[in-house]
Order: sequence, then structure tokens, then C-alpha cells
Amino acid sequence: MKSEKEKMVAGHLYSPADLELVKERERARRLVRLYNETLETECQLPPLR
Repeated sequence: MKSEKEKMVAGHLYSPADLELVKERERARRLVRLYNETLETECQLPPLR
């Protein structure tokens, strides 16, 4: 059986409440927040993980 992420990528119906997708959204939000808080004067950032 396909994972919910595989269904999503394929354009099929999927459950957005799937734990894997929830964790990926949380990570994306953290990374966007970190990026948006970056000052122009900061020249060296740690690698995003």
C-alpha cells in the first residue's frame, strides 16, 4: 500500500493528518521561521537540517 506522502505526490486523495506529513509540515514551518528571522548582517548560517 502506498504511503500518504506517495499518494499526495501522485495527486491522489490522501490524509493530511498522517504523522509523516504532520512532521514534515512542522519542520517546514521551523525552517521558514528561521529564514524569516535571519538578519541581513548575518553572513554565515548553520546548515539547515
